[in-house]
Amino acid sequence: MNVTKRIVNTKRHTIGFIIDGKRHTRGQAVRLAQRNKLNGFTVRKYGDGRYYIATKPSQDVARLYSLPVVVENK
Repeated sequence: MNVTKRIVNTKRHTIGFIIDGKRHTRGQAVRLAQRNKLNGFTVRKYGDGRYYIATKPSQDVARLYSLPVVVENK
């Protein structure tokens, strides 16, 4: 599965992703990455125990912050 866009709120915090044309929350995307379903992405852990998605070091894919952004006004 390919991550094509990042969904952010008005403060530019990532709240989700567009993966293969479908909207996914951050949590759903983390679970997909944990199961190795996201091409070029892996899961890392914050110090407080939360998980996030990161680009695999040797992959030739777009970095998360260079992906096109969709802003949600919620």
